[in-house]
Amino acid sequence: MKMIIIYGTGKYGEKTYNFLKEIGCEVDFFCKSYTEKDEYFEEIKVLSLKELLKYDKENMLIFVTVHDKKISRQVIDLIKENGFSDNQIININDPLRQHFLVEKNSIDGSYFCNCCNSKVKSFLASGESGLLFDRYHIIGGGYRENVICPNCGAIDRVRWQNYVLTNFTGILGEKCNVLHIAPEEHIYKLIHNNVECDYYPCDVELNKAQHRCDLTNIQFKDNFFDYIIANHVLEHIKRIDMALSEVKRVLKPNGKLIISFPICMELQTSEEVGDLSSLERLERFGQEDHVRLFGYDYKEYIERYGFCVDVMSPENVLDAATISRYGLIRDDVILICSKCN
Repeated sequence: MKMIIIYGTGKYGEKTYNFLKEIGCEVDFFCKSYTEKDEYFEEIKVLSLKELLKYDKENMLIFVTVHDKKISRQVIDLIKENGFSDNQIININDPLRQHFLVEKNSIDGSYFCNCCNSKVKSFLASGESGLLFDRYHIIGGGYRENVICPNCGAIDRVRWQNYVLTNFTGILGEKCNVLHIAPEEHIYKLIHNNVECDYYPCDVELNKAQHRCDLTNIQFKDNFFDYIIANHVLEHIKRIDMALSEVKRVLKPNGKLIISFPICMELQTSEEVGDLSSLERLERFGQEDHVRLFGYDYKEYIERYGFCVDVMSPENVLDAATISRYGLIRDDVILICSKCN
């Protein structure tokens, strides 16, 4: 009989556990990137991936219960690197998710998703807990309520991005050239629907987008793009000076850079010095592949590289009732940046 492992101890990990229990499947372990000593979840032992490898991995079935698609892909890649095959991994981002993780929602609900134009009874909670998230409020990170649209899967910060693109840019309706780094599925669809847009969805890994692009060495010519979108990207790039220099080079004189990233308003921006271990990055920045955590000085930090920055936040644009109805993060931040020089 297969050992059943659930990777992730957030809301979806809990929902997956309850579903499996209801159909008579016993969960052997939960798994996380980092675990406390003698950690348990739902009375089940929580192991790190390294600890899990002490058992018979050929006899395991792993449910990956990380909703964020980019992080989920990274987790799955890590699991495969440790010798697990595709047929041993069940990803909740697959359509199968809809059958047991999505709650039934009333079409006459109180909430509204602007990505699929659906009224829903509620949004679903999501996000991981962790040492950093337990200590500080990280805008755009950590466990939170009212995150996921149960109809289309769009998360809160993607709904805010949709609102900003629709109301404060011409990306969705005008003739323009757009470079989109690590494209979010729902934003990709919206931009792709604009037949006047020359759209370049890119990622550093070719299998994740139509074009391969390293933000520190962009292959396009000078003054080419009207817009560059890079949400939750800059926290991954160590040579951010090179990345922002390249962005300035390929942006048209009146072009716009649209960015967002996790922010801790209680701290000053901190960055990796030297080469930290995965565990040290997790503890300092909230994720193993992050090399910085932006703080209250995030605007000045970006301006240092020659950009003029407009800060877009729901709390400064919308009333409390609309923020709640759209399921937005009240203090979420998207920056619309133009070249100052």
